Amino acid sequence: GVRALKPNQPLSNPDDPSPADRQALIYTAVLHQYLTSGDHSFGDHRFPQIFVLDHTKAGAGASGHSAPGGGPIPRAVQRAITHALTDVGPLSFVASRDAVIEEPQGCAHVRDDGILVTLGPVGGSGDRVQVGVNGFVACLGANSLTYQVERTGRGWAVSGITAHGPVA
Repeated sequence: GVRALKPNQPLSNPDDPSPADRQALIYTAVLHQYLTSGDHSFGDHRFPQIFVLDHTKAGAGASGHSAPGGGPIPRAVQRAITHALTDVGPLSFVASRDAVIEEPQGCAHVRDDGILVTLGPVGGSGDRVQVGVNGFVACLGANSLTYQVERTGRGWAVSGITAHGPVA
C-alpha cells in the first residue's frame, strides 16, 4: 500500500537527521554559544561582522583536545548555519584567513571590526560530541576552547567547555 504524506510532514525521522543536518545543528549551537555568551573573551561585545572559515581544522580548539580530520563545510551546512544565526549578526563563510585579515603597522586584525572563527571537526558520535573553536580579532586578541555539545530533547546545545586554550 502507498502511504500518503500529510502536508508538512517530514520525510525523514527528525530524531535521526542526515550527517549534514546534524553537522549544521551542532555548529549552529557552538557558534551561537561562542558568539553570544562572552566565551570569546571579549565581554558582551557583539561583532558587526562574523567570518567563519569554510572548512574545519583539526586543532582549532584547545591544544590536545581536537578531533582528527578537518575538511570543507558543505554549502548546505553553511546556508543552514547562516540562516539559523541571523539574530546573532551578519555571518559569512570565507575560504581563508587572508580573505579577511588586514595587517597595517604589523598588527593583524579582522576587517570591519569583525571576528574570524575557525571550527574544528565534530569529535565523537552519538549524543555527546566535542567541537574546537578558535576566534581571532586582532594582534593578540584571540582565544580557543573546546566545547562539549549534547543532544537534548530540544536539540543540540553546548553543555560545557572541556578545555581552554591560550588566550592570546
